[in-house]
Amino acid sequence: MDIRALKRTLTEDEGTRLTVYTDTEGCLTVGRGHRVLPEDGLGVGDRIALWTCLQFLHDDIAIALTDCRVLFDHFEALPETAQQVLANMAFNLGKGRLAKFVKLRSAVARQDWTQAAAEMRNSKWATQVKGRAERLAIRMESLAHA
Repeated sequence: MDIRALKRTLTEDEGTRLTVYTDTEGCLTVGRGHRVLPEDGLGVGDRIALWTCLQFLHDDIAIALTDCRVLFDHFEALPETAQQVLANMAFNLGKGRLAKFVKLRSAVARQDWTQAAAEMRNSKWATQVKGRAERLAIRMESLAHA
């Protein structure tokens, strides 16, 4: 998997905010979509250094990839585009939350990319992250025509 490409896409999707803020779900967030944990010791308005932002990104990508490897048999054997899309979703949703996408997981297991894209679109997540969900669904759907 091309980790650099994933970092670029996540940076585009998440942006970079070095000041802790409350996101649309009411969670403290900072950096490139890092959900602040109690052990981070941060509160609203606190600032972090860029190197802290990059460390959070590195750690959060590792968590997302672990989730993907647990949820999808032979994750590394999936097409690169599918890996990128699933890792992006896992990152955005947060640890363990991609597991709730049972129909998506089933479609990926069958390599039914059109159905996988439909399951992405037919979710509460898609209504929350609108443009991002559609971009990712289009990328997943493109595998059906490859």
